[in-house]
Amino acid sequence: MLPTDPKDRARARWIEEYADTRLFDVLGWKLFFQLAIKPRILKEEIDRDAVEKAKTVEIPETFDYLESVTPGTGFLFGATAGLADFSLAPAFLNARVVGVEVDAGRWPKLAGWLGRVERETPLARLNDVAMAFMTTKVADQPAMMAEHGYVLADRSHDGGRAMRGPMSPT
Repeated sequence: MLPTDPKDRARARWIEEYADTRLFDVLGWKLFFQLAIKPRILKEEIDRDAVEKAKTVEIPETFDYLESVTPGTGFLFGATAGLADFSLAPAFLNARVVGVEVDAGRWPKLAGWLGRVERETPLARLNDVAMAFMTTKVADQPAMMAEHGYVLADRSHDGGRAMRGPMSPT
């Protein structure tokens, strides 16, 4: 999962950390949480200023950086996808759910890399299931998940009520 070369291994760890912190902050909290979770699950108002800043400033900054470290072919550290690839790619599904795509005209290497990760790795199947889950009415989710080979628990840890988790933004 990590490159054998020490410098590449350190860079892969950096990219994994960037995915966990900066990329997920922008695509996860400032977009997906605001546009999907707050209004639909928590029944709260969207912070429109945070969403606008994410779309006009923070997404271009993060995508520009990722374009600078993404190869034109293969994966981040060679012909096989590894930890860095699998750390970055899932955040883009959250963005896609709320209508944000990587513009291949502006970020061609990033868009090409993302396409390869989503087509040529196990992430393809996981994204299909995740997208189906996120776009299916709650009442229909158990049957949809069963169609994909998953069985949902009879009840959630907290009895089924929506609540903020320990990592939720304030």
